[in-house]
Amino acid sequence: MNGNTIPLLLPVETQIREFDGKLLVACVAAERGIPAIVGSRIAMHAHATALPRGIYVSKDVRSSSLRMLNIFENLGHSICAWDEECLVQFSPQRYYETRVSSVVYSKTATLCAWGKVNEQIFKECPSYTGAPIHITGNPRIDLLRPELRGYFDEDVKRIKERFGDYILISTHFGAINHYVPELSALTLDAITPSSEKNGDFKQGLRDHLFDIFRHFEQMIPALGHAFPDRTILVRPHPAENRAPWDQVAAELTNVHVVQEGNVVPWIIGSQALIHNSCTTSIEAFALDHPAVAYLPVTSDRFDLDLPNSLGAQAHSTGDLITILKELTERPIPASRDPAQRDLMCQHIAALDGPFAAERIVNALNRESRDALALPATSSGSYIRAWLQCHERAASKWLNSFMPGHKNNTDYQRQRFPGLTVVEVDQRIQRFAGLLDRFRGLRTRQLFQNVFEIIPS
Repeated sequence: MNGNTIPLLLPVETQIREFDGKLLVACVAAERGIPAIVGSRIAMHAHATALPRGIYVSKDVRSSSLRMLNIFENLGHSICAWDEECLVQFSPQRYYETRVSSVVYSKTATLCAWGKVNEQIFKECPSYTGAPIHITGNPRIDLLRPELRGYFDEDVKRIKERFGDYILISTHFGAINHYVPELSALTLDAITPSSEKNGDFKQGLRDHLFDIFRHFEQMIPALGHAFPDRTILVRPHPAENRAPWDQVAAELTNVHVVQEGNVVPWIIGSQALIHNSCTTSIEAFALDHPAVAYLPVTSDRFDLDLPNSLGAQAHSTGDLITILKELTERPIPASRDPAQRDLMCQHIAALDGPFAAERIVNALNRESRDALALPATSSGSYIRAWLQCHERAASKWLNSFMPGHKNNTDYQRQRFPGLTVVEVDQRIQRFAGLLDRFRGLRTRQLFQNVFEIIPS
């Protein structure tokens, strides 16, 4: 097997957040003759023993990924990683304590970084052992660039026909308002640094989030009254329970809750975005779209600097209404703050020039030419990994019937609703029309929600 034929395995945890970007990576790879498999992370893990040996791209380097990465390694795969959640953190030290496992870190043959800041965090990690780090950017950001924004045109049109002029409110309170209520505490625990497990960090963060949550509950009806001629759309995070927001929306006819599809067309179609410490503000900034950080209470300890530093800030509902009236009545968008643009460029590469998808395939293809890219594995290790994979799949299948479990079927459908071959092919054709490439590619389904992108 030569370097150009080693497959890329691109697992997707949250469909509406990651699939389109990773599909773009798969298209770039397939265009170059590199087999690429993309789809549901859960399904790919369940069928790991049936996948061809390749470069498995892990979504993080957390301890929760260790068991499956051990299985993939013993099945003969090489491990690459980037971190979907690395862009916004409380601090590097807290990042290391909550999202880095020294064992998982040591298994990665190569790392892809969002930008210079992410590269520095990777390099300064106490567990870093010298694996190559490539500053590639993230393919989710490729979809926000002018060349690819048209990918969402039909979605934006449908949204505008349905809701008219609207202001978008993005919430992300999964740590206190999870789709599976029992997982709120686990989510909060997962973002609490190990050195502060016995301190007041978790309770302080919980109190801070509840305080912001209550302010959002009061702010939304106020906006409904202040903008009676516009729709106020509340978009909870995919991991959130929408019920509290439905209760708020019931008070006014122009307030609605939506929890569907990729967030990007909802941002593009809006007149402005409102958030608090949310990565949607980073997406809005990349789209040259107005965003306002609503900061009724602040905390140096718990707020996230990057998303709150891009765009405008409002510290009261009155300030927010004033800023929104200016934004919605302004015929020409305001020019970007150069300092904010510089901050963005420090954190995210590939805002121009080659796409992040191109840079990722370049990096992984270089690694794949290394004779050690696919590790040798003994027959004993392979058999143990095969048995562990099927045992794990059976356990997760049983847990899928358990209400309140993270593997519960309803929650997993919330994270990955599902796709057909036709839908994936249609997405490839949208890329083809915008970029005048990929026209010779098609989709082959391997398992439910797992697809290989191949030349026709």
